[in-house]
Amino acid sequence: MRIDLDRLDAVLAERVMKISDLRGNTLAPATIAKIRRGEDVGAGTARKLARALGVPLELLTESRVVIDRVKLMVELAQHGWSERHLIGLAGLSAFGVRDVNKGHSIPLDVAQRIADTLDTPLNLLFVVR
Repeated sequence: MRIDLDRLDAVLAERVMKISDLRGNTLAPATIAKIRRGEDVGAGTARKLARALGVPLELLTESRVVIDRVKLMVELAQHGWSERHLIGLAGLSAFGVRDVNKGHSIPLDVAQRIADTLDTPLNLLFVVR
């Protein structure tokens, strides 16, 4: 689970806090470093953070989805596009496409840009697990 840094910063600012104020009883220094680097943290850690800040978990976490690579390739073929062409049209980074190719979750807004560029409903590109 990935913590949305912009949302976290907004909540901390509202409470006139710094993330370092959560060190110790709430979060270990290594966990704070992971959050700041944008790395995934466990669901328990995310819940603990949300509880400590008094906000719903959903407020702090990034919405992420996994795009089905086969479905994406079918859509690209129907448009006659390459992945490189999609990257340019959707304003993506090569890393975003790499994450899709590896089956990693990507931010919902990135997935929506892909779907919008392909003019296809996002739910048709999801991996259902």
